[in-house]
Amino acid sequence: MAIVVDSRLESAVERLARMLARPAQQIADEAIRAHLAYLRAQQLEEEAQAYLRLHPALVKPYKNQFVALHKGRVVDSDADFEELFLRVQSRLGDLPVLIQQVLDSPVEEWRFRSPRGDLA
Repeated sequence: MAIVVDSRLESAVERLARMLARPAQQIADEAIRAHLAYLRAQQLEEEAQAYLRLHPALVKPYKNQFVALHKGRVVDSDADFEELFLRVQSRLGDLPVLIQQVLDSPVEEWRFRSPRGDLA
């Protein structure tokens, strides 16, 4: 598959490559990788928000199980995280999928005690 790049963008990459004394292809590859990572993180954040919205409806059928969310929907579930992960990866490949254990509260709360016995 060939990717066509706007000529102004191509010129900007070439100028940057000359300025940095690096290959233009390397700069383009790094920029695309970084943007794909950003998009993936953004998609996972959307799945996390979907989990928070869906949580009240997930507690009864999936309590203490792991659910896999993709595009805001539960696509699979299992009591075993690893089994679920492998199944989802086999089915959906590298697509962003949130796997979350359904507990009573949508967000785990952690409390730590001060080693000195006080919070001051």
